[in-house]
Parts: sequence; C-alpha cells; structure tokens
Amino acid sequence: MSLKSGTCSACGESNVYTNNESNRRGERGQIVLSAFKWMYIDTYICSVCGKFEEYVNDKDFRDEKNREKLFQEWDKVPKNF
Repeated sequence: MSLKSGTCSACGESNVYTNNESNRRGERGQIVLSAFKWMYIDTYICSVCGKFEEYVNDKDFRDEKNREKLFQEWDKVPKNF
C-alpha cells in the first residue's frame, strides 16, 4: 500500500495530502530532462505521522519520449543477490 491510495501504510490514517495538482513546485519537484522539458514529482505526505513518498507524475511518466530521455541519462541500479 502506498500513500497514493489515500491511506498511510505506516500509521493507517487517511489524512494524506499531495501536491500533484499544483503548478508551483520547487527544484526538488521536478526531474530536468532538457532546458525546456521536465517530469514533475508528485509528493504525498501523511499529516499524522509525517511519512512521505515521491513518484514521477503519472502523465509525465506515461510519455514514452520522457522515459527514453530519462533512462538514457540515468544509471540502472544493479540487482544485489
């Protein structure tokens, strides 16, 4: 269960807030792909215990060109056994 569902997995409360509809975001709220292209980061936070989670905005992540650009520049994390 993630905070995106509206319920906190840490404390079980349903007092979860997000910035995913906000147009105003700070430098932590986006992944820059180029000078004019970025992917927004949606933040979810439980107002009871303070747990938070961040996800790439669903609409931005579904854009194939965004994903291609991101994965060309980022390193894949190796699987540890």
